[in-house]
Amino acid sequence: MTQENNTTTNDQRHRGVDILIVIALGYWVFSSILNKLLTTFIDDFYSSPARFIIAIVWIFFAFTPFAFAFGIKNKTTRIVGLILAFIIFAFSMYQQVEYLIYLVKDVSDTMDY
Repeated sequence: MTQENNTTTNDQRHRGVDILIVIALGYWVFSSILNKLLTTFIDDFYSSPARFIIAIVWIFFAFTPFAFAFGIKNKTTRIVGLILAFIIFAFSMYQQVEYLIYLVKDVSDTMDY
């Protein structure tokens, strides 16, 4: 009976991780499509307020490597995956925060006082 309960618990955990991976992949597709649409259809995208929208989307996108790391079944490999996911996350967040600071400075420089 405990073997059956253990198998059921593992199956439920793996389903949850699978759903997390599908959500991460869906968000990846969504952010890519949104980026393409905004840069294609908005004239002078880099001077428009839409660049703040895409910056926020990219910040949330930085969390997606963790979904793939949690999908690894082997515990030792999962730890390595989480370390690599954190490195990717750290670089991505640094870039996005730096970009947001640039955007805020750019907007404040163009304001008339």
